[in-house]
Amino acid sequence: MKINTRTNKKRPYLYISIVAIVIFAALAALYFTKTWPFQRTDQSSDQLSEEQKGTSEKIKNDVISQDENGKSNTGSDPTPAPIESPNGGKSSVNSYSASLSQDTNGVYIRSIIQTVSSSGTCTLVMTGPSGKTYTATAEVQAQPSYTTCKGFDVPRSSLAAGSWSIKVSFENETLTSSYTTSVEVQ
Repeated sequence: MKINTRTNKKRPYLYISIVAIVIFAALAALYFTKTWPFQRTDQSSDQLSEEQKGTSEKIKNDVISQDENGKSNTGSDPTPAPIESPNGGKSSVNSYSASLSQDTNGVYIRSIIQTVSSSGTCTLVMTGPSGKTYTATAEVQAQPSYTTCKGFDVPRSSLAAGSWSIKVSFENETLTSSYTTSVEVQ
C-alpha cells in the first residue's frame, strides 16, 4: 500500500517573497534616512569651509574685474582691429575661405570675417569659362570672436566644368572685406 504524503510546493515561493519584501523595506528605510548607499555627497554653500568660500569669492571678483576692464572671458582669440580707410571710407577687415568643397550636386563655400557683426551682407561672384558668371548673396551670423557668411551652396547646374574665380565680399554700415580664390569645377 502506498502512503500519500503531501508536500507543499508553495512554501519556497512564500519564503522568497518574504525575503524580497524585507530587502525592499530595508532599502526604502535607508533611502528615506539618507544613509548608505543613498548618502548625499554634494555640499551646500553653508557647509563650505572658509577657504572654499574665499576661493569662490576670489574667482567671482576676478571675472567681474576682467569684464569691467574689457577683457574677453570667452577663451577666444581677440578680434583684430579694423584697418582704417585712408580716404575716409569704410574700414576694412580680413576675411578668408573657411571651407570650399564640391560634389556632384554643387560647390559649397563658407567664409569667415574677422570681426563680430550681426549685420551686413556677403556677396559671392564667380567667373568661369567663357566669361560665365554666378552671383549670390547671403546674410551674416555673428560668432563669439568672428562673423561667418551663412554660406553659399551653388548648384552644379549653374556651373560649367572648368576653372572658376571666386570673390566673396562682406559689407555692412561701417566695414568692408573681400577675398578671392578659385576652384576647378569637375
